[in-house]
Amino acid sequence: VSQEVSQNLVSNLPIVGRRWDNFVLLTPGVVSDGALVSYRGISGLYNNNSVDGANNNQSFFSEARGRSTTPYTYSLDAIQEFQVTASNYSAEFGQAAGGVVNAVTKSGTNQTHGDLFYFLRYPSLNALDPFNKSNGVYTQPVHQQQQFGGSVGGAIIKNKLFYFLNYDGSRKVFPIAYTSTSKYPLACPAQVSAIQCTAANNYLSGLLGSFARTGVGDVAFGKLDYQLNEKNHLSVNFDWDNYHAPNSYNSSTSANNSSLTTNGPLVTHTRFVIANWNQTLTSNLLNNIRFQWAVDNEIAGANSGGPSVSVTNVTTYGMPNALPRPAFPDEHRIQVAETLSWSKGKHTIKAG
Repeated sequence: VSQEVSQNLVSNLPIVGRRWDNFVLLTPGVVSDGALVSYRGISGLYNNNSVDGANNNQSFFSEARGRSTTPYTYSLDAIQEFQVTASNYSAEFGQAAGGVVNAVTKSGTNQTHGDLFYFLRYPSLNALDPFNKSNGVYTQPVHQQQQFGGSVGGAIIKNKLFYFLNYDGSRKVFPIAYTSTSKYPLACPAQVSAIQCTAANNYLSGLLGSFARTGVGDVAFGKLDYQLNEKNHLSVNFDWDNYHAPNSYNSSTSANNSSLTTNGPLVTHTRFVIANWNQTLTSNLLNNIRFQWAVDNEIAGANSGGPSVSVTNVTTYGMPNALPRPAFPDEHRIQVAETLSWSKGKHTIKAG
């Protein structure tokens, strides 16, 4: 049971954030699972994601690479089309109990083609967050969002050698608001002096409010295709992604009974090289050899030192146990795979 999301759908359907794999939600039986996606009610940690036949999963967290910490690792403009397989898929895909997503990137053609885009989400068009407003914080969850870039593709040697280049930038201003279920000033125990009580109230109330946060992402993609002859096609592509944002270890737009000291900056660097060699050996015998070199490096810093202190129904401050997290995960991958396909009538046998 599968569905193809074509280039026509990818190019024309509106989508918040321009994250291409969110289009999987068009498939029946597929729903959001927090920041992930669930197929047939199965946890979003049991899906499989591939791009140009290469594994695109982040091994440690069992999510698509880049996870929910970055806007996207591949630009929407770099994706030609992809297939969403919800159930009953072949054993060749494997590594999934939920769903399988298989994407193909764009290639150049004999005709030179390019495009530019710019999208703006402006603060005066956004409503105030009702929860923050009720706590005296008057700011939009997303203050401003810009996405811009372009792509160009064509032929270096007509009918032989083709190129495709893409750049995608994102700038998102999304302040984080900290609130408390308690009202200030707080009552202090009898053994605490008035000076100490005032100092404590000033410190704790100073942890509340809205704090600036801007996410900066840059994605670049390049691809070469070479038609060696009528039976051999080679391609190689490189994807480069940098993302950084302060106060984004907790990426929520608001946090109750917490503070900025429990947060930290987030930095993600990803680098992917994927090569494919498609061979038509006979009219019914095909072979595909693919190679991948990849780096996925995610760093989470800390805004404050320890210890972590929790005041029930008031706030939490100080560095949590999970921070800092330098260069973790720091995943380096080399993948080599081959698939031989033989077709006879309505039957196909594959070996890999």
